[in-house]
Amino acid sequence: MLDVAELANKLDFIIQPMQQHFSYRPGAQYNHALFFLSVAMHRLIPESVDRAIMLDADLKFVGDIAQLYKHFDEFRDTNVIGIAHEAQPVSHF
Repeated sequence: MLDVAELANKLDFIIQPMQQHFSYRPGAQYNHALFFLSVAMHRLIPESVDRAIMLDADLKFVGDIAQLYKHFDEFRDTNVIGIAHEAQPVSHF
């Protein structure tokens, strides 16, 4: 289990400036450090990890996640990240 506060503390030098730029107003929906961890998590993941899938905690799976993992087989040696479009309506402020 990962502790968000501990991770945020280790990455504060990255997260804090981002919070200043992207959480403009008090009480902003996405001002918690949790929402910025994905940007710098690569700094904390051990080098032995060569593949990772980062997902929101509130996802509901209707299929086998192994299908998503198989997409790594399509990566070339020069690929470092795969990104998908958001499939849900998202509020933009």
